[in-house]
Amino acid sequence: MTGSQGGAIEGVTEQKRIGRWIMAGGEVENDAQPYWTLERAGESELIVERSRFIGFAGPVSAEDEALVRVDALRRQFHDARHVCYAMRIGRGIEQIERGADDGEPSRSAGFPMLQVLQGRELCDTLVVVVRYFGGIKLGVGGLARAYREAARMALDAAVAVERFPEVEADLVIPYSVQAQVEHLFDGQQGVRVIAMQYGAEVRMRLAIRCVELEMVEDRLAALLQRGSDDVFDMPAAGNEPD
Repeated sequence: MTGSQGGAIEGVTEQKRIGRWIMAGGEVENDAQPYWTLERAGESELIVERSRFIGFAGPVSAEDEALVRVDALRRQFHDARHVCYAMRIGRGIEQIERGADDGEPSRSAGFPMLQVLQGRELCDTLVVVVRYFGGIKLGVGGLARAYREAARMALDAAVAVERFPEVEADLVIPYSVQAQVEHLFDGQQGVRVIAMQYGAEVRMRLAIRCVELEMVEDRLAALLQRGSDDVFDMPAAGNEPD
């Protein structure tokens, strides 16, 4: 007789064990680290020598998405002289960093905005600054300062949040240790039980912060008095839940 609690685990087939080696690759290890991004967008406005700089900062998950947002702002501010932007998307060796000057002198707009994103270590973030020319030339240095400040102000108006990449794993245990394991997880930061399935044994679907995975394995191994390679099964679905 089987039942479910907290959502059934569907499509469970023969699965691959997680050992400590699963986090050993350089790219995976880098992506597993916590990172900062924006949770809520922000806007700014700055006047410098009659030029108007309107800044926008927001979260994005892909370069195509960022470019769509830039195009939307170009249409919204179709009478503006320049629509410049900078983005940092992804993490690790696959991270994308872009900056665009949109007709301003080279490295006077996109690059200083990108420096602001880099300085704050923000990922998956887009900053756009729209400029209405006020009739007075600012020079490369003046432009760089203005675009940098407009980007900084937009980011200050936004809300940043720290994200923790997670890996999903299935833990299969006998009923005799279920209470002990649940008690262990109650006091373990970075572990969530997202589904339960009851059959001959208890199957728990866990979402574990990648940076906590080794510690969780070790504590479970000690609790169950066996090697941690016998504890986890890799779920058939992806490693990082939406």
